[in-house]
Amino acid sequence: IGIVVWISGRASKEIKWLSIASLLILFLGTNLFPWDSYTYTYPGLFMAQVQFPWRYIGFASPLLVMLLGLLIETNRISNRINPKLLLFVITAAGLLMTFAFMHSYVQGADHDVYVDASQLIDNPNNGSEYLLYYTNLDILDKELYVDHAEAVIKSESSLNMVLDVKANGKAVIDIPRFNYPHYCIKNSKGDIIPCLTGFNNRIRVIISEPYEGAISINYKVPLLWKLCDWLSFLTCGLSIVFCIKSKKGKPQRF
Repeated sequence: IGIVVWISGRASKEIKWLSIASLLILFLGTNLFPWDSYTYTYPGLFMAQVQFPWRYIGFASPLLVMLLGLLIETNRISNRINPKLLLFVITAAGLLMTFAFMHSYVQGADHDVYVDASQLIDNPNNGSEYLLYYTNLDILDKELYVDHAEAVIKSESSLNMVLDVKANGKAVIDIPRFNYPHYCIKNSKGDIIPCLTGFNNRIRVIISEPYEGAISINYKVPLLWKLCDWLSFLTCGLSIVFCIKSKKGKPQRF
């Protein structure tokens, strides 16, 4: 609609910019964007931190909402379309898209290879992690699997964990955490212990020499993920400031 208003010569500068930005961001969320090749570049690696391209629709949503408001204001001034009819069309389209999305999600959720939220309640030891491929869902538990050692869970917080270990050497410990990237395992001296894949995709720790002390398992959030979080907060803050300044700069109507 913004493009149509633009072509008809009735678009303001704000409508033009919002239309262009929305189209570009929506393009990122489609199969038309060459993600397969672009992901391996440095900018593509940063942009791929959202995990799924369709999540860019969420980035475009605030812009589309502002664009819709400007278009409604433009129509109110020109009075080309009945306001009640316009409101009905917008509401119907929103409800239709919402129901279509929820219907597709419910159908697809049964085929995904991860534990859904309802199942994670029965297995709280796995936090909110998605399961790795070939994980046996029938044997999920929070027990330590230990061979040639003594080990207990000393403390636990979110995905992080501290073990109290006493090993005579050649010990194997399978930890109730899935072996995803970005886990870091250290002993009491701060030495890094290799993170291996053990039984049922658990994290496996091998202690080849006699050891007694603590072993910490921590999930290190990648820097790019943190930057994306801060960028999201910054965008929200700037949007609020922009709205406040725009409201103060315009004369009030009564």
